[in-house]
Parts: sequence; C-alpha cells; structure tokens
Amino acid sequence: RLNVNVSASADYGQLVDGSYSGLLDITSATKIKGYGLAYLTNATGLKAPNVTSIGTYALTGSNALTTVAFPSATTIDSNAFRQMNELETVDLGESLSSLGNNAFLNSPKFKTLIIRKNTVQAIANTGLFAGTCFASDGTGGTLYVPSSLISSYQSATNWSTILGYADNQIKAIEGSVYETQYADGTPIGG
Repeated sequence: RLNVNVSASADYGQLVDGSYSGLLDITSATKIKGYGLAYLTNATGLKAPNVTSIGTYALTGSNALTTVAFPSATTIDSNAFRQMNELETVDLGESLSSLGNNAFLNSPKFKTLIIRKNTVQAIANTGLFAGTCFASDGTGGTLYVPSSLISSYQSATNWSTILGYADNQIKAIEGSVYETQYADGTPIGG
C-alpha cells in the first residue's frame, strides 16, 4: 500500500487528476513504478526517502517539481526524469547502482546532479543529458561527488565527455551545502 501524505485539505482525487499542489510526502513507498508519478503538473515538491527503485518515465512531465532527492535509490530506469520543465536538481544516494539511458532527457533547466556513492557511477552514453544544461549546447551544469572521486569522474568513460563541455563543472560534496543536507533541504542523518 502506498501511503501518500498530502495536506489536510487535499484528497486522492486531486492527486489523480493532477490538480494537487504542494509537497508529496511518500515516505512509506519503496518504489515508484513506470509512469507512477508522471505528469503531476502542480506538485511542487516530493519527499521520498525510502524509494529504492524509480521506474521508466516515473516522473516524466511532472513540470512543477524543481528538486528531487532519492537518498535510498539504487535503480533509476531510463527516462525517469524526462521532460520535467522546471527540474533543476537531482540528489542521489550512496546505494545507486544503475542510472538509465535518457534519465534526464529534455529537462531544460536541469543543472545540478549530486551523486553520493563512493565509487564512480557508470553511464552508458552522453545522451543521458541531452536537452539539459549539461549537454554540449547547454548553459552548463554542476556534478557534485565525493572529493576523492573527482579525478576518477573526469577520466571516466562518458563522464569525461560531459565534464569536458564548456561551462560544466565537477565539485566536491564536502564543503558544499550538500554535505549536511539533501537537495530537498532534509538534514542528512536527521
């Protein structure tokens, strides 16, 4: 059973018809199935600390979300965050093992990716970032990783290409705001 906590005045009808506005708190869910939260045009926030699996097109078209944090995510399927017009920041945790093709495709404002795992996260190709600030024709994005992995990302297959595009940067999580909190503002360990 998916327990979605919404404000007292909201109901599941608003969630289903897309008119729900505000923070979706899905702390009891461990999975977002394919298209599970797609096209939520008014939901402005998402709190999903226990979600480990994010399905194909899971959040596609959810155009009001600007920041999502999945600290327990292990699997991000292809196109999971596709065409999210306002998405700027994605925060992924230490257990990440798979980042699917085209995961961020055509999310034009996507400019900050935090990957907290202690090894380099492989990506199959650079198309993962097509139509985002990280793309070769984008305005530039920033990848945050543990400081000990910066040089490894800079030389890793496909990451070296992405990080070689003009205006893209790689920075250490340590010393940044993301050292003590997730991108959604939730304190780490709190």
